[in-house]
Amino acid sequence: MPAASVEPMSASSRRRPTPWPFAAGATYTLEGTGSAQVDRFEIEAEAPAAPAAERVGDVALGEGAALDEAEPTVVRWREAPGDKGREDVVLVDVSAASGASVRCAFRDTGRATLPGWIFAAAELGALPATATVAVHRVRERAFNVSGLDAGAVRFDLSIVGPVTVTPAAAIGPVAAPAPQP
Repeated sequence: MPAASVEPMSASSRRRPTPWPFAAGATYTLEGTGSAQVDRFEIEAEAPAAPAAERVGDVALGEGAALDEAEPTVVRWREAPGDKGREDVVLVDVSAASGASVRCAFRDTGRATLPGWIFAAAELGALPATATVAVHRVRERAFNVSGLDAGAVRFDLSIVGPVTVTPAAAIGPVAAPAPQP
């Protein structure tokens, strides 16, 4: 039997007030007209709230945070409101100009720590390096329709902002002062 995945609700914005193509938090009705193999269907699914109040370290996501090489970095966002948001997943993507890309998945708790290795020269390439950080809120809902093995509706709303990663200051042993004559 065929499977279906309906993914019409995906949006990404560099910064607000860029309008979302779909209203976050709204309920959508998805309809299938049916065929000889699949029954007609109508599915309602509620989109999650768009990510909000995103911060990388202490800097708003769109303001271009400066990060130190190989340091763990805290990313913050406003948790999804209500019970429906408790199963949402937050994905954080780091994509460097060099082509390197890493995706981490977190529960929607409003805070996550990205491991320092993501921001190392070995991952990003030569430093200083520019990269983007994208914070996605993803909600997926499975549905059953006669004639389909499986069906799913997936919403993915995200905000993207730039970061710059600079080499960590060279810290070595502190030399003792020379003896005075």
